[in-house]
Amino acid sequence: MANPFEEIPELAEAQKKMAQKVERTAYSPQKGDLIFSLDIQYVEEEAFVAIDVLRWQEGAEKVYLSLQKAGMEYRPRYFSFREGPPLLAAILALEEILGEKASCLLVDGHGIAHPRRLGVASWLGVQADRPSIGMAKRPLLAVDDPEGEERGSVSPIMQNEELLGYALRTQTGVKPIYISIGHKIDLETAREMVLQLADQGYRIPEPIRRADHAARAFAKGQSHLGQVF
Repeated sequence: MANPFEEIPELAEAQKKMAQKVERTAYSPQKGDLIFSLDIQYVEEEAFVAIDVLRWQEGAEKVYLSLQKAGMEYRPRYFSFREGPPLLAAILALEEILGEKASCLLVDGHGIAHPRRLGVASWLGVQADRPSIGMAKRPLLAVDDPEGEERGSVSPIMQNEELLGYALRTQTGVKPIYISIGHKIDLETAREMVLQLADQGYRIPEPIRRADHAARAFAKGQSHLGQVF
């Protein structure tokens, strides 16, 4: 049996090259921009994708569901190569149906706050050439909780004196989430967007919560929380 922690040189090199393509530019969301929030669940090698679609500052539109094949088998440090391909396929298919490209992707996963600077949010952003934000429930790098208990408090995620992301408290007195640049966005804009989307009193931003609930139900054979495409 293969060692799951064994290095895969060709994938490590691919990560390095893709990480160099990440752009830290200032996407500025405009009213009406199409925002895709993504979550995925697995049953063996089937990937159950949920995409929450909303218009910035106008509200939620619909959750869409797509059954895809998982990428490569799960290997630590190479998760984006498993999760990225089915998410990308679903994004491109939905954009074709809607006749419009997403303005920004909010991904349940890491961006550059990753040991190799390439979590799934960065992988997707680079591959799709869309602004993207990584939002994760647990950190991959060492970080302290924010000192402040109030909503909006942050603690920097640093590595080698480089700022990679924030531990962000989205609600007063709750555990932080971990945000980072995916692609074509700056960290302050990512923080502001995530805070605005975490407006229902929950730790997790509302569109990611909707996508998570829909993907979990879809993986159990229930499609009532979204539209299958």
